[in-house]
Amino acid sequence: MKKIFLWIAALLFACCAGAPAAVSAEEIPALVPDFSDDFESYEAGGWIEETSGFDARWSNNVLDRAGELQVDSHLKERAKIVYEDGNAGNKVLYLSNLTGGNSFFYIGPKGDYRYRDFTGSFRVKFLEGNDGWISLNLRKSDNVWYTGCHNMNLVLSVAKDKMSIVSHAYRNMPGTPDILLKENNSEGYTISYQTYTSQTKAYEGDWFDVRYEVSGSSFKLYLDDVLMVDLIYPSRLVSGFGYVSLNGCTTMAYFDDFRIESHDTEAPPKLETSEPSGGDEDGDDGDDVVTPPSEQGGGCKKGASLPLLLAAGLLFAVKKLW
Repeated sequence: MKKIFLWIAALLFACCAGAPAAVSAEEIPALVPDFSDDFESYEAGGWIEETSGFDARWSNNVLDRAGELQVDSHLKERAKIVYEDGNAGNKVLYLSNLTGGNSFFYIGPKGDYRYRDFTGSFRVKFLEGNDGWISLNLRKSDNVWYTGCHNMNLVLSVAKDKMSIVSHAYRNMPGTPDILLKENNSEGYTISYQTYTSQTKAYEGDWFDVRYEVSGSSFKLYLDDVLMVDLIYPSRLVSGFGYVSLNGCTTMAYFDDFRIESHDTEAPPKLETSEPSGGDEDGDDGDDVVTPPSEQGGGCKKGASLPLLLAAGLLFAVKKLW
C-alpha cells in the first residue's frame, strides 16, 4: 500500500511540476470595445487640431503632435466641426481637402482599437465640388496613413459625370503604390463591384448610409444597403487584427454618426515591435511580429497548482504511515 501511494505521488509530481497555474483575471486581455462618435460633444467652428477634446478620441500624425514633419503638413486645417445647417442643430465633421499637393486626410480612433471582425458605419454627404473619394481603411497593421502599412481600402466616389456613385477596392502595403483589385484576375481573390444610381437622391447634397462588414477573408461595402464591393481576399497579411481609419482624398463632404461595432470573441494579441523590412505577400513581408498567446511563455505565471498540492499531501500521508 505504501508503495502504491509513493507511485501515485511520484507520478503527480512528474506530470504537474512544470504545469502553469491558472491565469488570473487581471492577466486576461479585455475585448476591444465598440467605438462611436456623433460629433455633438465638440465646439463647432475651429479646425479639429484646435478643438478641445477631439485629440482625446481621434488620432492622426497631427493630432498626436507628431505631425510637424513636412510629409504630414497636408493633414492640418482640413477638417472641422460645423453645424450642418449653419449656426445650430446637428453637428458634423466637415472635410475639405480639394487643394494641395498631397490631399489625403485620415483620422482613426485613438488608442489600441484593433479589430478583426466588425461592422463599421457612418453617414456621408458629398458636397458640391467634390472630386475625390472617401473610405474606411480596414485592418491596418499600423495606425498611420494608408500607404504606410498593410491594409484594405474600399472606397466610394461620385462619378465624373455626377450621375452615379462608384466603388473601388485597393490592397495597400508599406512603401508601395496602392494596388487596384480587379474583377478579372488570377491572383487568388474574388471581387465584384456595383454602381449606385438613384432617382430620388442628389449625389452631391443628400445623406448616404455607408456600411462595412468585415469577417474572416470577407470584406463588404454597402451604400444605402446596396452591396457596392464584395471581396474575398485570403491573405494572412490582412487577416488578423488591425486599426481602422476614416479617409478622404481630394474631397469635400460631411460625415456623421461614425461607429465601429466589434464582432470579435477574443482580444487582439500583444504587439511585438520589429524592424519593418517591406517585401511581398510570399514571406518577407515586413509585418510586425505578433506572437500568439500560446507562444508567449505560456501566458501565465508558474506556481503551486492543485495537483502539486495533492501530491504533497500524499507524500505527507505516506510519511505518517511509516
